[in-house]
Amino acid sequence: MCHYSSALVDQIALLNHDSEISVQKFQKEEARVFSSQDDFEVLLRSRLHEHIATIAIHSGVSETPSDEYLGYRFSSCHVQNLASLTAFLENEATLSSERFYIFHQLHSWDRLRITHATLQQILSLHETFPALLDLFRAFGLKTREDDNSWNHFRQLIASRSTYGPWYYKSTLSTKVTTFLTILIALEFCYSVRYMEKNGRETGDPWSLRQSGVYQKVDAQTENSVWILLQPAESIRRRLRKNLEELGEHTPDRDPFRYHILILSSSLRNWNEYIVDVNRELDGLNDKACFSRIGFKKKHDFALAFSDCQKLRLTEQRILYAASALDSYIDTCTRCMTVCVARSGLDGHSQSCAICMELASFLAEARLYRQKITNLLHHSSSTATLLLKILEFRNDEAIQESAIARRTTLGVMKDIAIATKRENEGVAKLALQMAKDSKALKALTLTATIYLPATFLAVGSLIFGHGIFLC
Repeated sequence: MCHYSSALVDQIALLNHDSEISVQKFQKEEARVFSSQDDFEVLLRSRLHEHIATIAIHSGVSETPSDEYLGYRFSSCHVQNLASLTAFLENEATLSSERFYIFHQLHSWDRLRITHATLQQILSLHETFPALLDLFRAFGLKTREDDNSWNHFRQLIASRSTYGPWYYKSTLSTKVTTFLTILIALEFCYSVRYMEKNGRETGDPWSLRQSGVYQKVDAQTENSVWILLQPAESIRRRLRKNLEELGEHTPDRDPFRYHILILSSSLRNWNEYIVDVNRELDGLNDKACFSRIGFKKKHDFALAFSDCQKLRLTEQRILYAASALDSYIDTCTRCMTVCVARSGLDGHSQSCAICMELASFLAEARLYRQKITNLLHHSSSTATLLLKILEFRNDEAIQESAIARRTTLGVMKDIAIATKRENEGVAKLALQMAKDSKALKALTLTATIYLPATFLAVGSLIFGHGIFLC
């Protein structure tokens, strides 16, 4: 079981987030979600020198002094057990600027390559909020594609008033006008789904992938803890390159900038995917629009019910894509809200630039969502027309079959009549043969009676009367 500080759990309980239910559900999914051996990556960007940030308050305005020069170092570790993770973290600087835990799956329907015990230590070390457990449950062993992914955005803002203790706000729309509010910490998580080519030689060349993102930011030091679940290879490669390039002489940047990297990479393949699906629908649409009915054509399209089944499967994939884009749009909107709120609380200047980037992603995602809507209309109208053509051709086939049956029945009737006539002729012939047989019998009897006398008479005439005297 993952452990959390009692204060944090109590505050979350006040926010109507039942942490006990999250932990119970998580425990039931342990065998499905986690592997029996650790195999993940940790990236670390650490400060080489200690730096203490102070906050001065004058006339109700929070001001942060300019940062002095700081050096940074990038390091990484391929973790295969809890001991190697512990040794790596102990050898690195304690004041780490950014820490990334990257958990992968062997394939998108497999378990996360981390043990439950190791994850428990990581979550306890960083005191993550229980909503992160729901994100982990969206991954793990599956047997089929489904749309039961975790498509939510969870956040927790820790701040304090100058006249009171720390307090937690679950919504960013709350305005505090009585007291000066100082942002202390912020953590949130979300999932993002994207299209990626699967490299299969048969079937659908595209697959809907899913990545999970968690970040916890200390507003005073701007240290960040990241947990990435099954990120795309392009995201992992760009992230590592970005961290390596931020060397000792590179000034620090906004801790939210990596959301730009993740969200931009998730949009990369949508246009190509939509073009491929549209091309597939065009082939079925040509059959629907140019097939002939009412008369035969030598080189017409061959339509079958399998075409309707294929179209239905394509429509189902489009619906999954629409759901993924809706989730992406909601995630971008919520990230923008977080950046705006953060900028309002601590006056961070780079948040505005990030908001502008997110706004451009949001506009692009809405454009793709509109194209997906058009594809759904396209597939629906094509399916309707295909079914009508199949229905009409089926009626034609039934009519042709009925005509053929009537023709066959007529031919069979003629054959029956001819057979009857032949049978009548055969019967007459048999009767005549019976009469002829009686005549032959009478002739045979007559010949039998008169044959001896006839033989004697003929013999006397030939050989004379002396024949009988010898």
